Amino acid sequence: MYFHRSTADWLVGLIGVSCLLCGDCAKEKPKPPPAPLSGATHSPCDSGESRDPPHQQARPAIQALRGKDYDTAVRLFGELLAKYPESASLRVWLGDACLGQGTVPSIQAALDAYGEALALDARGCKLRERETFFLYVGTADAQIRQQHAELALAKLADAERKWPDTAEVAYQRARAECQLGQRDACFVDLKAAFTLARSAQHPRFSRSHHSSDRLLERAATEPELEALRKEPRYRALLALAGAGDAGTVDREPAGP
Repeated sequence: MYFHRSTADWLVGLIGVSCLLCGDCAKEKPKPPPAPLSGATHSPCDSGESRDPPHQQARPAIQALRGKDYDTAVRLFGELLAKYPESASLRVWLGDACLGQGTVPSIQAALDAYGEALALDARGCKLRERETFFLYVGTADAQIRQQHAELALAKLADAERKWPDTAEVAYQRARAECQLGQRDACFVDLKAAFTLARSAQHPRFSRSHHSSDRLLERAATEPELEALRKEPRYRALLALAGAGDAGTVDREPAGP
């Protein structure tokens, strides 16, 4: 009994000495400082371009997007981004897929994806022109859906400076103007969108719809244009839209 008590006392004393030498035993060891952030001038893409997957890998996601299977497209683009985190292009396509889902959370997710693509572009992972166009138009579309027409018009003004006389830009501008109650300006831009679509004066890579019939189909359901559709002058737009197709459709590049 005496031996066990002495041994225990000795161990307690040893622990006490250790605490005096090493500091307070109750305190946690200090955590190492976080790793320093990379410099602002660092470019994650050595080539100066968005680091994208080979087209063969991206094709299933792109096909799902174009087939309007937006849930599958979102999943597949997300999986690709896990492998290619420095792909600004994939983030634009992911934004388009989220926008297609059309829910309140997915619209915000689209804006987040477009914002991340823009940030990567600014850091050196440069987008190609067509993805830049999709980003501008997609951002404006999402902002209109969130009832932020003023922000959309600012983004569309930037797009117009880069791609003047583009049917899709004029169409999205009409939506924003009608949402703000600027019905005369909305009518003028919607008419311009129909005219430009029929003239085929659009960027080669633009996903603006080349057929006046397709633009009409979209205009017939957009909630922002509902008040304008009730006006007699809207019938003039219907006649214009039905006057003829834009002609031959340019083939779009297949993917990011």
